[in-house]
Amino acid sequence: MKTAITSEMIIDKDLIYAKQNFISLPNLFKLQAQRTPEQIGIVDRTNSITYQKLDRLTDNLAGYLQKQGVTSNQPVGVLLEKSQDYIIACLAILKAGGAFMPLELKYPDALLAKIVADAKPNLIITKSQYNQRLSIENSLQILPIDREDNWKFPLNPEQKLPSIDPKNIANIIYTSGSTGEPKGVILTHQAIVAGELRLEQVSLSRSGYPIAYVLFPWEIYRPWIQGATTYIVPDEIIYDHELFLEFISQNKIKEISISPSLIQSIFNTVEIETITAKLSCLEVVWVTGEALTQQLKYQLIDRLPSARLLNYYGINECFTVAIDNLRESEDLPSGFCAVGIPFEDDEIILLDENGQQVTPGKEGEMYIKSPCMFREYLNKPKLTADSFVDINGSRFFRTGDLAAILPNGKLEIRGRCNYMVNLRGYNVSLAGIENTLLEHPEIKSCVVIIKGKEEAEKKLIAYFVPQKQSTEPQQIRQLKLRLRHHLQDNLPPHMIPSVFVVIDKIPMTPMGKLDRRQLPTLDHSRPELAVPLVKSQSDTEKRIAQIWQEVLQLEEVGINDNFFDLGGNSLLLIRVHKNLSKIFAIHLPVTTLFEHPTIATLAQHLEQDKGGKTAAKQYHKRKKSIGHGSDIAIVGMSCRFPGANNTDAFWNNLRDGVESISFFSDREIELEDPNWIEHPNYVKASPILPDIDLFDAEFFGYSDKEAELMDPQHRLFLECAWEALENAGYNPGNYPGAVGVYGGSSPSTYLINNISHSLGSSRTSPLLTHCLFRGTKDVHTDLGNGGDYLPMRVSYKLNLKGPSLNVQTACSTSLVAVHLACQSLRSGESDLALAGGVSIFVPQKTGYLYQEGMMLSPDGHCRAFDAEGQGTLFGSGVGIVVLKRLEEAIADGDHVYATIKGSAINNDGAVKVSYTAPSIEGQIAAISEALAMANIDPRTVSYVETHGTGTPLGDPIEIAALTKAFRQSTNSQDNNFCAIGSVKTNIGHLDVTAGIAGLIKTVLALHNKAIPPSLHFKEPNPNIDFPNSPFYVNTALTPWEPKVTPLRAGVSSFGMGGTNVHVVLEEAPKQVESGSPLTPLNKGGISEASHGFPLNKGDINEASHGLNKGGISEASHGVPLAKGDGRGIDGGDAKVKSERSLHILTLSGQTEQAVAESVQNYITYLESDPKAEIGDICFTANGGRQHFNHRLAVIAGSTQDLLEQLQRFGKPVDINDSSEPPTIHSLKADSTKQIAFVFTGLQI
Repeated sequence: MKTAITSEMIIDKDLIYAKQNFISLPNLFKLQAQRTPEQIGIVDRTNSITYQKLDRLTDNLAGYLQKQGVTSNQPVGVLLEKSQDYIIACLAILKAGGAFMPLELKYPDALLAKIVADAKPNLIITKSQYNQRLSIENSLQILPIDREDNWKFPLNPEQKLPSIDPKNIANIIYTSGSTGEPKGVILTHQAIVAGELRLEQVSLSRSGYPIAYVLFPWEIYRPWIQGATTYIVPDEIIYDHELFLEFISQNKIKEISISPSLIQSIFNTVEIETITAKLSCLEVVWVTGEALTQQLKYQLIDRLPSARLLNYYGINECFTVAIDNLRESEDLPSGFCAVGIPFEDDEIILLDENGQQVTPGKEGEMYIKSPCMFREYLNKPKLTADSFVDINGSRFFRTGDLAAILPNGKLEIRGRCNYMVNLRGYNVSLAGIENTLLEHPEIKSCVVIIKGKEEAEKKLIAYFVPQKQSTEPQQIRQLKLRLRHHLQDNLPPHMIPSVFVVIDKIPMTPMGKLDRRQLPTLDHSRPELAVPLVKSQSDTEKRIAQIWQEVLQLEEVGINDNFFDLGGNSLLLIRVHKNLSKIFAIHLPVTTLFEHPTIATLAQHLEQDKGGKTAAKQYHKRKKSIGHGSDIAIVGMSCRFPGANNTDAFWNNLRDGVESISFFSDREIELEDPNWIEHPNYVKASPILPDIDLFDAEFFGYSDKEAELMDPQHRLFLECAWEALENAGYNPGNYPGAVGVYGGSSPSTYLINNISHSLGSSRTSPLLTHCLFRGTKDVHTDLGNGGDYLPMRVSYKLNLKGPSLNVQTACSTSLVAVHLACQSLRSGESDLALAGGVSIFVPQKTGYLYQEGMMLSPDGHCRAFDAEGQGTLFGSGVGIVVLKRLEEAIADGDHVYATIKGSAINNDGAVKVSYTAPSIEGQIAAISEALAMANIDPRTVSYVETHGTGTPLGDPIEIAALTKAFRQSTNSQDNNFCAIGSVKTNIGHLDVTAGIAGLIKTVLALHNKAIPPSLHFKEPNPNIDFPNSPFYVNTALTPWEPKVTPLRAGVSSFGMGGTNVHVVLEEAPKQVESGSPLTPLNKGGISEASHGFPLNKGDINEASHGLNKGGISEASHGVPLAKGDGRGIDGGDAKVKSERSLHILTLSGQTEQAVAESVQNYITYLESDPKAEIGDICFTANGGRQHFNHRLAVIAGSTQDLLEQLQRFGKPVDINDSSEPPTIHSLKADSTKQIAFVFTGLQI
């Protein structure tokens, strides 16, 4: 029996005939386009398109899809936001005969990959910005609709679009299954048209009727039947309810489909009078997606007195089941509304648990037979067979819905019987979540339930029994985080539980069913998050936090917590928006809350708006604060160089004349071809870094998989950036200014030698193809290995918002980065800047092949400026400096290692022997310009750290250029007043890191007032005229004391290809100069149990675990600042410092061992410098470090007292000593304890 069509509904007789015969969707659309060609079909923001133009454009795209191989019933994916392009893609796919398969942008990459792997679409239509979301197989084509224009060309006259059989596949809609695996629901053209005609029976739509497209994919079809205009409502307007209502009113929307939860949210946040006025234009309102309460029904009737209110029930597998007029709907004991009388051409049977048909009014599981029914589940014949049953010789679909047929014939839906729940319009399989959880190796058993009354407050809760029980809060917290990340990688956001609860066992009833009453009740504590708890400080933060706590029903939230990670959803965010607008008395777009999902970022945004501190005003404020001086202070440093894991060890090696070159035995050599070892010119030596396979991924918020795909260059650069900021005494989490990052890296040999082979890449299956064809793993691999992303990774992970710039000028890269950072500071675009570089070559223990006349040394030694010098050797290293305008560093009491007075870069151009050859003229120009910028007499420069590669040609050119530059800048012909050296004689050539290595060496020399020896110099290169130059090679540790002027030095770095850079340094001003050496950084690594990723076996999945031997501590192990730092109490006032009798030192870490390592660091430092100022040390530790949940505090009256107390840490209590030794206190992430300081005013 066909659905009845009345003449009042449709005027065109041909169209009536077409509908009665259930033609395909494309033919239905084309008939409408012919009937109303000039009618507007789609309005998308400011864009609109007529039916005629839409018809032509989709014909063109359909023809293009045909040429790309799209054939009948073939899935074609669409990964786009709700937009005009989305509808164009859908219609074109249908016209080409394909099956439209929408892909949700909010799905995680792993889930999208599963869907694509299951459906095997021939092509996916998307935008270039979403390419990286797709895991691309070789046979899969991608059409970036925003970049590719070929699809817009008209059809060739001979090309015909196919005739579509109504029984062909129209849609493949993926939903979550009970196993956790997605399943594709196949709907035919016939089923969809049948369902749409049912809606037409009760809809009043007609040509030009404005219909709003709000939430549901199937909303795009029905306007085609009557030539209605589809208005696409952007999400940011939907969730800003007042804008949403204004949108409906302004566009005179007549018809809308909307979910009960969205209706309830609007009613809860907007005044009744506004709702009634703005929605008066609505004539038809379809309420669908969730069960509708009678209370909400009456609110609808009250606020929309003239609209036709229709309760619409359908499921993914059956397009339209029942529709009920809410104004005629009676009250039910359940408190929910009936969904109407089933359509007469449907058959619905309700069966009890025994398979017997229930009597009217009784509850049973609903089975349905309908012309709107889906055909099957894609590629899942068993699931399809299990979903249909034979009843009285007919094929019925088992819906899983519990229902009852009321005495008046209406259908009442009472719930789900197959472990499915409805959550804010989504059908959620609890079994699917449980099965995905059970895939995690640390889970023994689990159960997932849903709790909450109102839709906005409903939340999923996962109770689980771990394989290994633990009472350690930190271990439990980390396990919950791993589970959350596991689900986030495999399930859509609406299926992620808000809360994870550890239990000993799953409680069961005597009948073997889940005993829900025995499940632990939930407290209102903060869930486990990757970010540590940081409490609100400012008034704005506290007010926002209070609103969050009320809406989320949590006792406590942190300022860095993500609203959605705390269990929030878009409906709750709208409640937050309403309260914020009221309390702060501002107009705040809802989209602002999506853009700033943490309290810290939202508070900063609100405070900037309140104070009018726009980016432009902040810039002008910085410009005004910049003094006339152009000097730049070096306030922090960090390095990992061969033989030295920190700057202190590096200085010790330089001071003692240590050569940090490793020479390998045949067994140690990491080469696949052993024949190279026997080559007479093979040199088994290289400057290497230890433990480059160790990285505390968890500390920086990375999963093991992400870390495995990340080049060690990225890992160590990130670690050293953190370390350098701590060395400078700045916490990136609370620094108010703009922090820039400038850096570069060497080509990723890790990508070439490890990842490429491990992922099975070849010429026919390339690892990194064109960006338009990259899959998820390709993109993550590129992000983790491409040098372009190096500085941005640091900016992202440390939340640094100044310029972030990748630099690449070959060997001079890292010193050019310093020059650019200085420019950024002088221009005012940065307040603080990190600059440096990293070079790590894997495998490291490979040696090299010496070739006469090239730049590599024949014996593994670099003999700069020596007669026997025949080249250098390349190795691994990383170095970073922290820079700040000198006048501000002095004003802020920063520790200053040295200052940069001037710098310059240029390029050789073409006037030289070859592209790779050095140019004396280019070097002269760069050095002269830097000296001019520094505005100093070259005779006051007493040391130059040269590029010094030890090559017979390069060394003489460099000394000749230095000599000419110095002579040009002064009238003096003085000779041999300036020492030179080359750090390459100690650690080799570190490629792009060479320049920063030379800079750090020179800064340490200025800081320690000693020039370290340049190694292996015996007889000068005969082509260098040292006696008639200002220079001599410094071959021994030489005291370096200022005379008339401050100590000054130059540093040169020259890149292959001709980019030259020279920097002029000066010792720190006397008022901030430090008299003690740097303390060693923590030897325990970022974590005491870091994850190692082997670099030499070609298997990135083989992870080792061990103690990290190189790096900073996850505890924010700070380097105690030396005396003279000046950031003690009251800005360094000595009188105040001496008057304060007690000081407090606070240390913290993410683990207790990390805190213990930090304590040892301070002990070592205080023992080496007993005169260090306790006020400066405590100020930096307390204010310049990020604080974690494992904490230790010491109160001391002097530096010696502080040392003695720290030395007692971890030792047994002395019964003769009334005071207790320092102990570590661990805060729970959900701790609600507050700290209060009481000042009594009493003097004791």
